[in-house]
Amino acid sequence: MQAVQCVRYASAARDAVEIRQVPSLKHKRPRKGMVLVEVLACGVDFVQTLLVQNKYQMKLPLPFTLGGEATGVVIAIGPQVRDINVGDLVSTRRTTNTLLINTTHALRRRSINH
Repeated sequence: MQAVQCVRYASAARDAVEIRQVPSLKHKRPRKGMVLVEVLACGVDFVQTLLVQNKYQMKLPLPFTLGGEATGVVIAIGPQVRDINVGDLVSTRRTTNTLLINTTHALRRRSINH
């Protein structure tokens, strides 16, 4: 798996980020109420540009993975997930470094199997 990570603070993003191989998830099975999404596209917003310059009020330890909204395909679902299925295309408002996304954050879904 690859991720765009901030590895040093800099005024220009090109000097702060690198595309890196990151270890596979330790838990390929999502926990209760969560889904695992293979991310196809991920947005980087204004807050991210402040983070790489170390100008945002929240400070993250280096390295950290960039990304805001994301779109991807559900590849596994956890227990008690009722409204999302494997194969659904989902969009989210926010991602985490582990790509485990709470189903309450899914904005839209549609089956891509049809």
